[in-house]
Amino acid sequence: MIKIYLDWNIISYLKEEKYIDLRNYIEEVKEFFVFPYSRAHIQDLYQSKSPANVIKFEQDLDTLTDICQTHLLEYNDSIDSPYPYECTPRQYIERESLTLQAYKSGYDSIIFTELIKSVMDATTFESIRNFLSATPLETHIENPNNGFLICNLWDTIIFLLDNLSSILKNKKLEVEIYKSMCKIEGERSIQEMQNIDSSDIFDYLNELCVSRTNKDLTDTILATLEKINGINSYNYFLAEYTTLAFCGYSRDKNRNILNVMTDALHAYYAMRCDVLVTKDDGMRKKAQAEFIRFNSPTKIITIEELRTFLENELYYQYNLDYIQYEVIPKYSKGEDRGGGKLAYKNVPSPIIGLFTNCIKIPKAPNALALKVNLDPNGYIYYTELKHFFNLVMDNLPDKQRANFQKEIVDKFLTRDKRIILSIRIVFYFNKWQINLIADPESDVPLPMLIIRKKRKIVVLLEKIISIFHNLRGTE
Repeated sequence: MIKIYLDWNIISYLKEEKYIDLRNYIEEVKEFFVFPYSRAHIQDLYQSKSPANVIKFEQDLDTLTDICQTHLLEYNDSIDSPYPYECTPRQYIERESLTLQAYKSGYDSIIFTELIKSVMDATTFESIRNFLSATPLETHIENPNNGFLICNLWDTIIFLLDNLSSILKNKKLEVEIYKSMCKIEGERSIQEMQNIDSSDIFDYLNELCVSRTNKDLTDTILATLEKINGINSYNYFLAEYTTLAFCGYSRDKNRNILNVMTDALHAYYAMRCDVLVTKDDGMRKKAQAEFIRFNSPTKIITIEELRTFLENELYYQYNLDYIQYEVIPKYSKGEDRGGGKLAYKNVPSPIIGLFTNCIKIPKAPNALALKVNLDPNGYIYYTELKHFFNLVMDNLPDKQRANFQKEIVDKFLTRDKRIILSIRIVFYFNKWQINLIADPESDVPLPMLIIRKKRKIVVLLEKIISIFHNLRGTE
């Protein structure tokens, strides 16, 4: 299925009277699409949580749940990538209540010195503190809270941690960082940056970075991450996105650092979907720059374009004439990559909402294989398979449905590869004989269809049976 990531502002707009028709249409067709949600949605949701705002919080939570259902997308550090989980937003909130509450408060309830002590032994802690305390600052800084001078690196770190909440929630701080950049690079270069296309912005920043540090932007970010919180795709993306924001690229004066970090999270998870829908021009421009940077094919559209997109996709994915005469002839012929290997492009829209490759079988010219290629998203929800199985069963005679459930659906549910590879079932649809098997080349359990024209003897038998039934009906 096409995976559509709705930015939080879209979830908010869908509650408005202006978009009630779009909301109702999404309700009609949501079973044909996947609308993932992420921690970023929940963080945005928590921004409005307060004792005086319980009703709005619950309405927002219900809207998010109704649209996104159980389709959670969350970073998995073992594979260094977002991974699909089945979990409702309310279940996620219950699971992550402590960290979400800390986020909402801007981490003001955390005593960071005690937290650091709790994760290391006393000797190590004292050694680190002594080393940092003995490292003086070139210029002493006055502590605005008490007027004392901050003279060493340890006191600097403690000041920042103790004031993290006010720093993160201060809407003026991003402006101050922006002003500092203007002083470093000059007002002209910052203003020039606004006119740079998303595809070119990182080249521009690299040139600036090299001219100042003799390192390009990537090396600078990697070196920083290595010292602070580790190198992985999640941390790197967030660091790069926030760099764009703090450099003043497509900036929003009303966003604080927490907002910027949440926008970065939205963009990170949207990059593993087919479509991002947003009405935030600043986020759109920065997200587009990142998608280009990471070679992501994710398309970005506005809320006004969403209904037309959904309508077109339903036609492209489920109109059999379009699939048979427009898609299959163009995409079923593989490109020769040498060594007898053929490469097949993904179809523009998944056939029947699931299959991304259609392949003519060389040894059986009248046969066609439909397969699922997990690229570029890299994952699939079980609800997508369940939707496909239900479509098949809806077109089977009643007597065959129970057998299909037993031989196909129940076996897939076992998630036992040996059992799943034993799946083989044949059924007929119009003029086609369809073999449904488990894809032997896939690392995860995925169905595969082999489609052939009905043999003449089968067609003849069907005609005889049809005539027989008609005769019985006239007796």
